[in-house]
Amino acid sequence: MIEISLVQSEDGQLRSCTASGHAGYATKGFDIVCAGISSLLRTVQCLLESDAGISLVSDSPEPGSLAFQVQSCDGASKALSVHCCDFLRCGIKLVADEYPNYVS
Repeated sequence: MIEISLVQSEDGQLRSCTASGHAGYATKGFDIVCAGISSLLRTVQCLLESDAGISLVSDSPEPGSLAFQVQSCDGASKALSVHCCDFLRCGIKLVADEYPNYVS
């Protein structure tokens, strides 16, 4: 099972995300649940890293593990942080609703 934890600030900004585990829906390279979650997480990570107003620390110590934390976010980038958090919550919920035994 893939376990995901999102932390957001009171104003809705994404503060951190940790994900670990393997879905186990299918064999490695053919697991659509893993691919879906990985795409969501890596897209948000890429968006946040590419914004000059956001300082992000990322770690992927082993396969099946990803973590990133927003260290700082300037005023102009706050909306992106909020939208990224909303995007992750919505996307993860959609996958978890469809495959409840594989994502939490």
